[in-house]
Amino acid sequence: MYRRLSVIVPFILASTVLAADLAEKWSKRLESADATYQSAVQKADNVRFYAVQKAAQERLKVLKAALADATKSGDFDAATEIKARVAAAETAGGVRPKPKNTVKFGGHEYALIEEKVTWHVAKRLCEEMCGHLATIETPAEKTALASLCQQSKATAWIGASDEETEGQWKWVTGKALDFDFRHDNANDQEHSMIFWSPSGDWDDNPSSSRSSFVCEWDL
Repeated sequence: MYRRLSVIVPFILASTVLAADLAEKWSKRLESADATYQSAVQKADNVRFYAVQKAAQERLKVLKAALADATKSGDFDAATEIKARVAAAETAGGVRPKPKNTVKFGGHEYALIEEKVTWHVAKRLCEEMCGHLATIETPAEKTALASLCQQSKATAWIGASDEETEGQWKWVTGKALDFDFRHDNANDQEHSMIFWSPSGDWDDNPSSSRSSFVCEWDL
């Protein structure tokens, strides 16, 4: 009896380990397939989003110019009609108004948005306001952004990511980063830059976490 158990038990344990190894093997393949699919869908959504945003902004530009011309010419009936179309275009095109509490610095304008959202949502919201997530081009700009966040004790997203290629950090404007910051890509999930107000550190963080964010506009 004991001899039989001494043979069966190791066999069961070995079978369990093998099953676990197989499950992990298939699980990784399935997770990889899902991740590839989600990445492709996100890229396709982004392409469409930016195309629609560009078209909406161009239409709005033309409508606002027509409104200005109609007003100057004294054709107030036309101006009233065009003004209504401007309002409808802003709503339909997803164009959001720029916040009123902006800060000007170094030829740029910034706004800290305290709504807690993921990095990708923050990126889109800034672009819907005809701006982009804040970028850093000079040491003075870096100091100004840190000060803006710390005044409100806000931890906030800014516009840098290495999602396209691990370790190759770029601003949303396409430029490469030219300053060092803390990034360890913990658990292979940290691909977006955030500013931690309590510590004053610039760090990488999972894009899916929620935080405030800073938008930027060129003057």
